[in-house]
Amino acid sequence: MDKTAWLEQVESLLPTILRIAKSCDEPFQQDCFRMLLNHALTPTTAHVDDNARGVPLGPVDGQDGVKGGPALQRFVEAHSITVEHLTSLVDPSRDMIIYRIPNKPVAHIQRQLACLLAILTLLKEDRFFIPDERLRQQCRIHNAYDQRNYAANMKNVKVDNRQVFFWDDSAGGWAVTRPGEQYIGEQVLAMLGPKNEG
Repeated sequence: MDKTAWLEQVESLLPTILRIAKSCDEPFQQDCFRMLLNHALTPTTAHVDDNARGVPLGPVDGQDGVKGGPALQRFVEAHSITVEHLTSLVDPSRDMIIYRIPNKPVAHIQRQLACLLAILTLLKEDRFFIPDERLRQQCRIHNAYDQRNYAANMKNVKVDNRQVFFWDDSAGGWAVTRPGEQYIGEQVLAMLGPKNEG
C-alpha cells in the first residue's frame, strides 16, 4: 500500500474513531481514542480490500493483547466483523470492557456483560468462556446483579431452543455452545449498530 493510500485509509477511519471514543464513558474517552488511533496507525501487511470478509488486518497474535487463533478467525468470518470491531467494545490489553451498556433491564445487562466478557476471553485466549466471578463483579459494577435470578438469566438464553451458556463447574464459569457463539455474534452486531459498515 503506498503512502497516500495509507493516509487516506487512516483519514477515513477518523470519524469512526471519534464516534466510538465519544460513546465511551467520560473518563475512558481519551484512552479509547488513543488506542483506536494507534491501532489505525499500526502498519498492516494486508490490502484494505482484503478486509471485506472480516479477516483481521495484519498480524493479530500478541498485538494489543489479542491472541489470534482458529476460534477467533471462525467467529469474525462467520459474522463479517473484524478484530477492530471487537476491540471497539473491549480492550484486551487492559482487560476491560469499554462499551457503554445502555440502561436496560437487569437480565439484559447481565447477558450483554456475559457476551462482552466472552469476547474478551476470545481475544485473549482464543476460546469462548465467561469467568463467573468476573461476570458477577461486572454485574455489580453496572448495578445489574440479581443474586436470586443470576443463574437463571444465563441458563434461559436459547437460540433455536438450544442453550447458549452452560455452567462448567471444573472451570468455574460459563462455557459457550455453538448456538451461543451465534448469539454472541448477534449481540456484538447489535452493539456495533450502524458502526458495522466496513
